[in-house]
Amino acid sequence: MMLTPADIKNKQFKAVRLKEGYDQDEVDGFLDRIEEDYGFLQATVARLEEDNRNLRRQVQARSEAPTMAQAVAAPPPSAVAEKLLAAAEKAGAEHVAEAKAEADRIVREAGGQGARIVEEATEAAERIKSEGLAEKYRRTEELDRKINAAEARLSNLVADGSQARRSLVAAIAAYDKEAS
Repeated sequence: MMLTPADIKNKQFKAVRLKEGYDQDEVDGFLDRIEEDYGFLQATVARLEEDNRNLRRQVQARSEAPTMAQAVAAPPPSAVAEKLLAAAEKAGAEHVAEAKAEADRIVREAGGQGARIVEEATEAAERIKSEGLAEKYRRTEELDRKINAAEARLSNLVADGSQARRSLVAAIAAYDKEAS
């Protein structure tokens, strides 16, 4: 199922709990641009499909309409009139064929443009997503380094505290010994 402009407009992203994250205004602006492009594309496709239907109706109406020769119940036309009638019918058929080809070309182009816009939006969304994951990974590694450094400092402080305690106990023992 194809996204609609409303789907894009109503898309909500999860809040970032870390200090840094995506600029919400930038993401919103990008989504607004996608919504506009997507809406324009849908309107263009709808208009081209309607134009195509109208052209097909015109072709059908012309092919079902009686030819001038059939409509006239008068005496048979002259050779010149027959040639003019044949040329007019041929020109009409050529115009109809050209109109059909043009309508089909326009619909194909609109479909191609729509596919490109959707592909670009998908790529942009994936890029935003992967950049966000890379940033989270980088921050996680940074936090892990800080945690490891803090744990090492804590271990050193514990060792220093143990050493200070032993020294203090020894000093107290030596003082008690001298005092007795």
